[in-house]
Amino acid sequence: MIEGSINFGKMKNPEVEAVFNSYPHNIRDKLVYLRQLILDTAIETEGVGEITTIAQVCK
Repeated sequence: MIEGSINFGKMKNPEVEAVFNSYPHNIRDKLVYLRQLILDTAIETEGVGEITTIAQVCK
């Protein structure tokens, strides 16, 4: 469980940031934590190139 407020700074893509900000605070913190975990893993994984985050809305 994630405790406290998580702030990983401003996201590079304002559309992605808007999607994250649309969620309730407790859900957003968990999603931001998961996103950061994915990005950190990619950085540490050999052969992974540049990561681009996009906003995709499923309807």
